[in-house]
Amino acid sequence: MRVLLVQMWLGRKEKPIYPIGLATIAGALRHHDVRLIDPNIVPDPWKSLEQELAGFQPEVVGLSLRNVDTTQFRDRFAYIKTLQPTLDCIKTIVPRAKRIIGGSGFSVHAKSIMERYPDLDFGVPLEGEEVFPELLEHLDHPEKVAGIYYRDGSADSRACGDDPRRSNGVHNTGHRPFPNQEQWCQPRWELWDPKKYLHESASVGIETKRGCALSCVYCTYGFLNGKCYRLREPRKVVDEIQRLWEEFGVPEFMFVDSVFNHPRDHAEAICRELLRRDLPLRWSAWLHEKDLDRDFLDTLVDSGCYEVSFSPDGYTDEALKRLGKDMTRADIQNAYQLVREFPRLRVGYNFFANPPGQTLGGFLSLAGFFLKARWQLRGRWNGFLLGKIRIEPHTAVFDLAVKEGAITSQTNLLPDDDGELIEMFYTPPDNRMIEKVYKGYVALWKFKHRHDDSGNGIPA
Repeated sequence: MRVLLVQMWLGRKEKPIYPIGLATIAGALRHHDVRLIDPNIVPDPWKSLEQELAGFQPEVVGLSLRNVDTTQFRDRFAYIKTLQPTLDCIKTIVPRAKRIIGGSGFSVHAKSIMERYPDLDFGVPLEGEEVFPELLEHLDHPEKVAGIYYRDGSADSRACGDDPRRSNGVHNTGHRPFPNQEQWCQPRWELWDPKKYLHESASVGIETKRGCALSCVYCTYGFLNGKCYRLREPRKVVDEIQRLWEEFGVPEFMFVDSVFNHPRDHAEAICRELLRRDLPLRWSAWLHEKDLDRDFLDTLVDSGCYEVSFSPDGYTDEALKRLGKDMTRADIQNAYQLVREFPRLRVGYNFFANPPGQTLGGFLSLAGFFLKARWQLRGRWNGFLLGKIRIEPHTAVFDLAVKEGAITSQTNLLPDDDGELIEMFYTPPDNRMIEKVYKGYVALWKFKHRHDDSGNGIPA
């Protein structure tokens, strides 16, 4: 079967990220004729998609929606705006092709997206290595495939020439367990050359595990990948890294785990394997502050790490507790002092300006930390993102926002356009002063980056 896998176009120019999810799905489709395309790295996204559809004539088009929007208050942009034009393009050029959607953005809003976009035949939420090939074997009887969404008439309406919008009842075939690490497939890097991304720093990702045992109130990772870690064997992780280097000439990568050093012994084993092979590579990762020490950072830097990012999100103990963070302010400060001692490391931070439990004093302390860190880490500074919590389904902050009356349990959190996004961010009911200060910061940021075509600018 001819299968075209498409990374959804974001709708504007941004730093491209290699479509590792689609490359991994392609690894499970060895018995099919598969092509992969990412319109985000070509001069004309629509023309590129049209040419690929016309030339390949796929029988199935798989769409990956990584995010429905930026989740950034200061840079509100709805990526999902490109979904209907993409579906229209597919309908026009290959009208009989089945249209399947997946990806993390889809998974978080799966039912809403299937109901809103009746031109989608099937939806594959969460992890697709097992379910996607199984679905291709049962396109006429999708009810036999656990863990998917399908639509009334999706198997028959096109054969009869009917408008699929006449039959848009959505069904879900229930829960499907996550695949274990032995069932994961190696990405088919050869389908979409990673070298196309080398002009962007660390934009080719490596997965060392799935799942997240942390309990941050705003985060969807636990829903998307489960709360238990499924660890890849360190040797196999480094095999993949070595292949990227030797076959494709990729000298730099990033670990895409939500937190690389949880569990710590697994991260250390990967670093030791990198050291053993003595590969001339550079890499970056997200780290958790708690239990970070000099020995661990020594191992990271010696194995090629040149950039680390932290996302404590709160800066006072009360805010950290309300955010569900497994750390204290002392952990943040200790980790900061440690990374200062490693002059080869670039460092970045993410915080929320106004999380639950925030106070004016806490906000001012955070501002002081920013000014100190920016001065002391000059030349190594990789940005300081000050954001707001995007309320998303399947999170504790959704329940909190309902309890506080900011939204209802029936509020649709899937935006149609950029304007709707403004109502989808969490604001504590008793912190209006901080909110005014933060909106002033946002206005200043937008003025500073008003000529930046990408919209996402340079971190403060």
